[in-house]
Amino acid sequence: MQRLTALAALCLALVAPVLAAPSPAEAQRHPDRYLLIDPPPPSRRVVVVQQPPPPRRVVVRHVQRPPDVLVRVNRTPPPPVQVDPPRSPRPRFFVGAGAGALLRFDEGRDATPSYQLRVGLAVDQAEFAFRFDLAPGFEQGGETGADAALYTAGAGFQYRFVEDGSVHPVLGLGLESVFFNPEGSETARAFAATGHFGVELDVPTRFGAVSLGLEARAHQPLAGDEQAMARLLGVDAHLDFRF
Repeated sequence: MQRLTALAALCLALVAPVLAAPSPAEAQRHPDRYLLIDPPPPSRRVVVVQQPPPPRRVVVRHVQRPPDVLVRVNRTPPPPVQVDPPRSPRPRFFVGAGAGALLRFDEGRDATPSYQLRVGLAVDQAEFAFRFDLAPGFEQGGETGADAALYTAGAGFQYRFVEDGSVHPVLGLGLESVFFNPEGSETARAFAATGHFGVELDVPTRFGAVSLGLEARAHQPLAGDEQAMARLLGVDAHLDFRF
């Protein structure tokens, strides 16, 4: 339609001067006559371009599933806690004998055979005992021979270490009376303190235990007759029955 309009306007522009030309007479009367025709303005072409809509953006999120948690319930009851009941002290009696040697430091240094007897009561690791020592061939005045006898009677405490073991170190203190009986003379008496240490081995039996021990004992006189005031060192081995 626009093209037809433009073509008609062009034809009109070409024919209009011929139709509008005056006749010769007319031209003489009106020599200067002009017809101005403005060409039509060019038409603007409107082009509509439709753009497609932007593509949809699809975001896919992958949610990672947490790992399964396996819960195991241990229904086994815990082992019972064993609590040892308080143990009451158990007294035990013991009787023993032994043999060894006595060494006198005052006048002579020869060892004299000696024999021991003892009886006592043990409560756990503490012990109280009566002890008797006899040395029938004791020295007198630096001369050896069976012309005198020395014996002691005393009591004392001792402690046995390592309660749950079989081997027990022992340590003890005591007091005693010393009797020195020379041949043909009156008996001399003295009062002395004793200290000893040693080791004992327990062997369990049906009735209790048997203890084998080695011991060293020092005798220190404190007061008494001069003849009985002898500093002694005794070494012995003994066997005790504990029940």
